[in-house]
Amino acid sequence: MISAGVDKLGCKLKINRHGYLAFRLIGQGIPTGRSWEGTGLKDTPENRQLAQAQALMIDHEMRAGTFNYLQWFPHGNRAGYFDQQASKGKPKTISGYYQEWILRKTPPLVRKSLARDYRQRFTAYINPRLGNLFLEHLSPQHIEEFRQYLLQDRGMAVKTARNIIDGGLRSLLRDAREIDGLIGTDPCASLKWPRLQRERPDPFNEEERDRILEYFHRKKRWTWPFVYFQFWTGCRPSETTALTWGDVDLRSARVEITKSRYMGEDSATKTSGSNRTINLFSIVVDVLRDLKPLRVTESDHVFLNAIGKPIDAGDWQQKHWHAALRACDTRPRKFYNTRHTFISLALSYNFNIKRLAEMCGTSVDMIERNYGRWLAVGEQSETLGETFGSTTPKVLKNHQFTNRDVRAEIPFRDDTQSTKKSTVSLEDYNESSPFSSTPADPIKHKKRGVKKGRK
Repeated sequence: MISAGVDKLGCKLKINRHGYLAFRLIGQGIPTGRSWEGTGLKDTPENRQLAQAQALMIDHEMRAGTFNYLQWFPHGNRAGYFDQQASKGKPKTISGYYQEWILRKTPPLVRKSLARDYRQRFTAYINPRLGNLFLEHLSPQHIEEFRQYLLQDRGMAVKTARNIIDGGLRSLLRDAREIDGLIGTDPCASLKWPRLQRERPDPFNEEERDRILEYFHRKKRWTWPFVYFQFWTGCRPSETTALTWGDVDLRSARVEITKSRYMGEDSATKTSGSNRTINLFSIVVDVLRDLKPLRVTESDHVFLNAIGKPIDAGDWQQKHWHAALRACDTRPRKFYNTRHTFISLALSYNFNIKRLAEMCGTSVDMIERNYGRWLAVGEQSETLGETFGSTTPKVLKNHQFTNRDVRAEIPFRDDTQSTKKSTVSLEDYNESSPFSSTPADPIKHKKRGVKKGRK
């Protein structure tokens, strides 16, 4: 309802510049305090008499506080505003509120993958079962019945059901309560869930790691640097695929981890603590130096697929990773386990746990909780050179990149005469490479000779 001040008239009849009659409304509740509403009537004595009677009725209702704008002007200049105000007072169903709510859940406010998950959960499960319920009528009993439907009728795991309820429905209810003020309590708060058993890290051992790297070096050299980087930095795959040349400083042998990539889109890292600087092994620097194109910008991605686009970790794993494990006669594990491999091996060689947590963008508590069985006993070393100084590299010990050859499938030249072993330190970037055992068989390149007298 709209009311007018005692000293101001609520409605007056006026003539606009085109010679038509119009109402001028003045009162509280109208945006800017006033509004012009046309009648569509020419200024004639008959029309003026009719419009004046309407103006008196509107004026009376405004002074009495009973004026309803939409009843008088359903298509007026301020109809959109009053439609929105009227809809706020009406109870909303879950599916009705979802149509408004999901429009807010778009990048860059949320990750693209999270927006996709919201749509899938509501479209497939929540709206078909609960969509017709009014938000204010949703009770803990409804939530419990919905959980039983997911677990028993749909045969879902507890973790999947919880993702749908806590990661979908509860997110909508939180905004309905805290942002839009449509409900006063959280009906999901009383729902109790069993403690889930965490999946334990399942890393590769050194022999498996070396066998996998050899396979990619021999069979799929265009993607070998990607796998090598994963095994020797402990990055999350989403962080590696998001890496651009602007993040790489080859002179100081460092990379900046500031973003992650998922569903073809770069976004923030998993947590704020995941933003970090990683000091690289000198052999990893060599890999990156020879991989780097001649002309590159700071926004170009480092690791590309076969058609020159940024690698999608999920798609790459399906097409290349599992096939490589089969070829290497290695037990199937996720590509993410390359990160587990780096952390577990560093711990088993007694590398300083605090520095390892900083390198991998995680916490000491998380490492102790999930990787505690690999912790070695004894004094911890401060550098990877001290940790792995007695080991020799597998693939790179007897090989060296050439910039020209790296552009085409990254082959190695034979350099078997060098037998010098050196330690690896994160502070000493001129030194050689990390922990591994036996050297790989050299790949020999035969030079084509030109006989004298033959062109």
